Amino acid sequence: MITPSIERPASRSSTLDALALVALFSSVAGACWMVPMSAWGDLVDPAARQGPLILLLVPVLLVLRLRGSAGALWERRILCVVLASMPLVYIESGVIHAAGKWLALEALGLLIFAVWAWLGYHRDPWVLALGLAAHGIAWDSWHHASHYIASWYAIACLIIDIGLAAYVALQRDRYLRAYLA
Repeated sequence: MITPSIERPASRSSTLDALALVALFSSVAGACWMVPMSAWGDLVDPAARQGPLILLLVPVLLVLRLRGSAGALWERRILCVVLASMPLVYIESGVIHAAGKWLALEALGLLIFAVWAWLGYHRDPWVLALGLAAHGIAWDSWHHASHYIASWYAIACLIIDIGLAAYVALQRDRYLRAYLA
């Protein structure tokens, strides 16, 4: 693990916290705006189920923030699980919509992001932030033209991934302080 300088002036920490929350809330709001109204009640479509799940993630993160170091550790664990599980929506959609030859590539994506999430937990939080950003930029953008996932989903997930990556990057010192506590 990289040994960072984690002692920051209180004003800088509060500024980073505020920016992290802005990144989180604005990305969730932007992504939710991308979801068609017809998708919000569709619990059969794997892409449509992600809207309520991301809306559940936000209050969980907010509650964990109130729990100090223990909450920060759990927050990082949960975000690693989120990264590792992100490709599952593409796999499930691929199975439902007969993606055939693409399923092997989707399974490879699951393996790649699961390993990236593991490294993001056991290494520097920057690794987690980079994994979240990579999922959005590389994985979601590639699926925008896919025949087995809604194009709105790929864009919405890209927005969420970038917001979560910014959130993690801005919370890096907090995560490391919790780890060292």
